[in-house]
Amino acid sequence: MKPFLSVTEQVNRLRDNGLALREDESVVAEHFLRDHNYYRVSGSFRYFQVNPPAGLNQFRSESSFEKIRTAYEFDRRLAQRLQSGLAEFEIVFRSQLAYLMARSAGPTSYLDEQTYDDKNGARDRLLQDIRNESRRSNERFVQHHSTLGEPMPIWAAVEVMSFGTTSKMYGLVKDAEGVFKPLAARFGISHRASRRIFRAMTVLRNVCAHHGRISNRNHRISLEAPRELQQQPDKTIYKDTPWAWVLTLGHLVDNVRANHDYSESLWDFLEAEPEWLCKGLIYPSEM
Repeated sequence: MKPFLSVTEQVNRLRDNGLALREDESVVAEHFLRDHNYYRVSGSFRYFQVNPPAGLNQFRSESSFEKIRTAYEFDRRLAQRLQSGLAEFEIVFRSQLAYLMARSAGPTSYLDEQTYDDKNGARDRLLQDIRNESRRSNERFVQHHSTLGEPMPIWAAVEVMSFGTTSKMYGLVKDAEGVFKPLAARFGISHRASRRIFRAMTVLRNVCAHHGRISNRNHRISLEAPRELQQQPDKTIYKDTPWAWVLTLGHLVDNVRANHDYSESLWDFLEAEPEWLCKGLIYPSEM
């Protein structure tokens, strides 16, 4: 385990790795690191280090602490924009899933094991998660149904389930024609890719909610942006990259709104940023 370092020692570590800091910049750096956690901010170092995946953490000559802060703030502002889109997408996803499943097999069919495929025990784990999340809720409507001794209909239950649980419900549901395919079609995506896409959105939501770093890293999530969005010759940028996340979410929210306002707002935001920052979405250094 690495030893504790005071913020002064943390700044000295940056100097030891080749980051030029004037005295006034050192004061700013100490204040920033105290408030934002060296470990968290270190993700933004990657833009400026020689070869972090190979352990070469020396800063290149053009590096500065101001640029590190710029990268950090870029990721924060990007996350805010993505969270806004994810909120719109998630509400529609929950609502559509509840409607389609209730229409397919009834209001409480989500509690029946016959509703889902069983893949290596995933069905049993899902049903347990559904029960646990309902029990943990303090919502009055949950207590109302509990007092009556009756299960909640799915349109109520989805309001207390995590996004992760609802995406797992979709991934395991048996009714392809009544639920699986129509829900994918609602968001303008192939049903063959829909499980991966919806799962990737749950991960992105969690990263944003916990203020994790989005850009310039590989999140180890399998995701390919919809084919119709892949306009550049280099197709690698559309698979398993932060750029695939951004493009795909833009496509999902555009389908929710039935216009291109959301994706265009993302492009406007990115076009106003320095090219080296946007490159971290397309060609992340941590691959």
